[in-house]
Amino acid sequence: MKNVLITGATGNLGKSVVEEFSDGAFTVNVAVRKPAENTGTESVWCADLSNGEEVTHMISEIMDAQNDLSAVIHLVGGYQAGGLAETNLEDVNAMIKLNFGTAFNIVHSLLPHYIKSGAGKFIFIGAKAAMDPGSASHNVAYAMSKQMLVPFAQVINENYRKNNISAHVLLPGTLDTALNRSLMPDADFSKWTSTSKLSKTMREIVEGIETSELIRF
Repeated sequence: MKNVLITGATGNLGKSVVEEFSDGAFTVNVAVRKPAENTGTESVWCADLSNGEEVTHMISEIMDAQNDLSAVIHLVGGYQAGGLAETNLEDVNAMIKLNFGTAFNIVHSLLPHYIKSGAGKFIFIGAKAAMDPGSASHNVAYAMSKQMLVPFAQVINENYRKNNISAHVLLPGTLDTALNRSLMPDADFSKWTSTSKLSKTMREIVEGIETSELIRF
């Protein structure tokens, strides 16, 4: 049975991902900031993922309990609107800390265990709109932080492919969630990315069916 770690499991996408992996074929571990959060799974680990020391401690605890991890699905992140004129460096640093820094901490802490075990997968959530300069001009800090995940994954793949370690970045469009529908009631929902489709793609990556390192939806 494969062990997976899901961060951001209590969000709209996170709940879909947890459901996808909770059919008995996987041991599902989730990372949350507060122990009281309802995650739909029993293996709950607490850490502030922006704190490298807390992440290292959490990963050590998981490895002691589970012996290995096949994959980490990193969903933690946030959004901030604002063009270049409305964005300051503090905004950029805050988005980088949340959207990239948390991913960096996970990789930095888990990579030695993956090397030792001889395999492992990292799955990150980017944003299709963030890769488009026109769209990114409306959310500069957010877009820059999400863009950083792509070269980061490329560095991991270039240096650790020989260790059977891979990194994958998914680039969805607007997620089709109840919250987004309420915020944008006049949008064409058929053009949005379903959380179910994203979740199934993540499972295919973990199972080795999908091997692409950059996947657009």
